[in-house]
Amino acid sequence: MLEFMSGQENKGFETTVFMDSRALRPRFSRICSALGIAGICLSLASRAAFAQPEVILCLAPAVPITALPEAVLAEYRAEISAEFEAYFSTVSDYIACHDEERARVLAEANAATASYASFLQTPSN
Repeated sequence: MLEFMSGQENKGFETTVFMDSRALRPRFSRICSALGIAGICLSLASRAAFAQPEVILCLAPAVPITALPEAVLAEYRAEISAEFEAYFSTVSDYIACHDEERARVLAEANAATASYASFLQTPSN
């Protein structure tokens, strides 16, 4: 265990080991300041992240499996057929999701273009 010594016992050692709580104060306050600044930055970053539009997830559906033995395909024909019908329905939803996202991004890009054109018209210093 590390024992604390007075500054008089070993002058050369005091640069690497802190002798008493007074030696910790300057470094501790710098660490606290750095952590406080980091906390503020994280707070601002998280607020900016929450201000972003909600992410739209267009997830591709899984294709039903037909690489099965013929006996299994024959026995579960109705279930596999239902899986394919659900797949084709979900593919339509998936494509519609992408169409909606495309329209949203195009509208956003048009607004950004108008904003940029307005920005270019402002006089520079």
